[in-house]
Amino acid sequence: MKYSNIRTESGKQVPHSTVRGLALACRRKALTPGIYICQCPGGNVHTWEIEHSSTHTSVGYAPRKKAARLGKGIAIYNYTAKLKKVSRV
Repeated sequence: MKYSNIRTESGKQVPHSTVRGLALACRRKALTPGIYICQCPGGNVHTWEIEHSSTHTSVGYAPRKKAARLGKGIAIYNYTAKLKKVSRV
């Protein structure tokens, strides 16, 4: 679902429009996991919590990096989003 406005708990605006985008940004370490407040186009407010769910170790070739080999033991963190609260208009 696309949101019209996403902010952190402290009020800082985030340059993403979906919750999946938030989770991927946390995976790339562009954002920190935590509580995010999302406003729907209709006015409802959803509160999501992004948290660390699991870690897996990757080794192999990255196709987008022009066949660069990922070293053994690189930890990739997975994040999940949990809906905490819905405030209706």
